[in-house]
Amino acid sequence: MTYPSPVQTFHRDTYAAINPTRPELSAKGKRIVVTGGGYGIGREIVNAFAQAGASTIAIMGRNEKPLQETKKIVEEAFPTTKVEVYIADVTDPEPVEKAAQSFGQWDVLILNAGYLPGKAVVTGNGQANLKEWWKGFEVCDLLIFPDCG
Repeated sequence: MTYPSPVQTFHRDTYAAINPTRPELSAKGKRIVVTGGGYGIGREIVNAFAQAGASTIAIMGRNEKPLQETKKIVEEAFPTTKVEVYIADVTDPEPVEKAAQSFGQWDVLILNAGYLPGKAVVTGNGQANLKEWWKGFEVCDLLIFPDCG
């Protein structure tokens, strides 16, 4: 089965137009903050900014181990980029504010954090934990509208 597509070409890797080593895409000397920087897309975002020459990248997430893994991977590949790790859940303002104060001024903020609850049917019969389900919306809402909490 073929699905309709708004584009003719699908890219599964970096292509010339978005290559972070292009001079006009330089992040040289910039200070970057990436929420959800420990896994998947977040890790790749951190890697791309390091490749683009960022001086310091703060990565934030709930679990230290993947953040430390990202730090190690990026600093080994790009020794001129410093990666700082901050353990914080974006729905909890206190550790987020503490991380922001510790890191200081930044040039770019990437709101990549997300939350995906376990699969369950959302009904009134108790199959799904509604508090868990709702947290997925809170994470996105708090990242987009931080003053609306």
